Amino acid sequence: MIDKAAIILFLSLVSTCLAVDETQEPPLKYKLEINGQPHELTLGQTKNLEGEYQNPRVTLSASPTRQFTYGNVSFQYPAYYVWKAQVEGPSEKRWVLSGKDYKFMYMTIPYSITNKQFALGVSEQFGKNLLRLMKQSVS
Repeated sequence: MIDKAAIILFLSLVSTCLAVDETQEPPLKYKLEINGQPHELTLGQTKNLEGEYQNPRVTLSASPTRQFTYGNVSFQYPAYYVWKAQVEGPSEKRWVLSGKDYKFMYMTIPYSITNKQFALGVSEQFGKNLLRLMKQSVS
């Protein structure tokens, strides 16, 4: 019979090995097209292709988006956005994605705060003239 402590230790090691570095920018995906057949590629990862090619016609293109999948949130964002991440611990994390016209900020914090309290704190830190509140609902 397997010891309960051994199972807990095993699960802890597996979860540690599977942990994702949330400070790393999501990889940019590429598409390699060989004679019209698309093949998804990720920089630095090897992919084996079946078949033989004689005088192939090849096109490589980068995806226009990256996939953000951190902090229990998943969405696509423009690949040209500048990435910044700060992870203070398991419950305090910040990601900032900056584009030409927009800046997306996503945070997880270890305490409760209302939208109004957050907006007031931001306006005090950065100046009220830089803050514009819009009524939006998130689903």
